[in-house]
Amino acid sequence: MKNEINISLEGLTFYCYHGLHKEERLLGGEFEVDFKTKYLRNSDSEIVSIDETVDYEKIYEIIKLQMMQPQDLLENVALSIIQDVRKQFPQLQETSVCICKKNPPIINFTGKVSVTVN
Repeated sequence: MKNEINISLEGLTFYCYHGLHKEERLLGGEFEVDFKTKYLRNSDSEIVSIDETVDYEKIYEIIKLQMMQPQDLLENVALSIIQDVRKQFPQLQETSVCICKKNPPIINFTGKVSVTVN
């Protein structure tokens, strides 16, 4: 029997330097990342080793590394995260990354903006 395994890392916060504007690259800002993925496991037996599943600590390290590399567009950061995670874990079937920029530098704007890549 196949079992669907869902893994989520949610509310990851980073202070980074992404953005098109010079001020964003200089001052930085707070970002939040939500990551979701799933895969099918071909066994009903108990998982006894991290090698039998997806190591979310490794996923976190990939996300952290990509978030620390300044990019003009959040879409490119999210795409890089997905590409790197899929290289590390080819068994993943569906992956989603949402990156939220808190307090974007938009005049008279209150709130946050986000980009989601599937």
